[in-house]
Amino acid sequence: MITAARKKENGKITTSFKIFAMQQIVKTLVITNCTSRKKPISQPIRLSSVGGETLKELVLRWRSMVNCATPKHPAIDLYQGRSLSEIRRVRGILGADLKIISAGLGIVTSAVEIPNYDLSLSENGGAFLRELEKINATPIEWWTAVCQNFDQSEDADELLGSSTYDLILIALPPSYLRLLRPSLESHAPAIREKLRVFTSRIGKNEIPQALKACVMDYDDRLESLSEYSGTRSDFPQRALRHFTEEINGHTLALEEAQNQVKEFLKKYEKRKASASRRVDDEEILSIIEEDWYELSGKSNEILRNLRRVRKVACEQKRFSYLFRLVKARKEEI
Repeated sequence: MITAARKKENGKITTSFKIFAMQQIVKTLVITNCTSRKKPISQPIRLSSVGGETLKELVLRWRSMVNCATPKHPAIDLYQGRSLSEIRRVRGILGADLKIISAGLGIVTSAVEIPNYDLSLSENGGAFLRELEKINATPIEWWTAVCQNFDQSEDADELLGSSTYDLILIALPPSYLRLLRPSLESHAPAIREKLRVFTSRIGKNEIPQALKACVMDYDDRLESLSEYSGTRSDFPQRALRHFTEEINGHTLALEEAQNQVKEFLKKYEKRKASASRRVDDEEILSIIEEDWYELSGKSNEILRNLRRVRKVACEQKRFSYLFRLVKARKEEI
């Protein structure tokens, strides 16, 4: 924040400016998503539907499982991976409150104690999505019901509409922004000036028209900085850290913050995609094995990493076959 003070010296009026770090004088909220990778403190709890259940019954049974599960740890300690590491750094700089959007728990504070669980609404969480299809429920309907029925979950409408926070920083991929969209729509454009959103180009489509100017236009040029390069899954969080550490965007008004991001991006060119290499089945099997635990055995994430990070060409059908071979080996152990 910049403040101006005027004083008269030798018959002339001069103006002096003082710049204060915004994190010292405003209340900041950071909202991010949970991760499939969790600290291996215990076997994760999993949910499957039983015949004849309604959505409400499924949610209440899941709530009972969560409440009874032990041990429990603070959410900020349970969730692992690059995206949460980036958010911890941002939180440390700003002294911000942190809320985590969880497919299985709603919106939880970083300190709330939760058990290890395995439930995802992303495309990688196909098993649970199929369970929802059995009862004709959508991911948004599930998540809304979780928020309404879990004591540890906060209400999205109340959170975004609260006067407690002067600055709201949202770092989310498209699938999680989709969950927040109804609440963002209900508070647009009232929260426009205090909202900053970090997401992918596709994620911007999930933002209501009245709030699209709140999306900081980071793109692949962020990968030009080695310290801030990474994978698609942690892009929103990496962009938020750069925004905070490098351009002090949290101290700027909305339009100026957007301009500073654009000025930064002008210095770099988008990376040209390098040609993918062809390898035999044995090498792909070896790569799947190597990435299995790092990417929690999620087929879509392993395939994405294979193509984008390891630069290996592999058709979907071929990959599915090889992935099943590795999975079968793992189940035999």
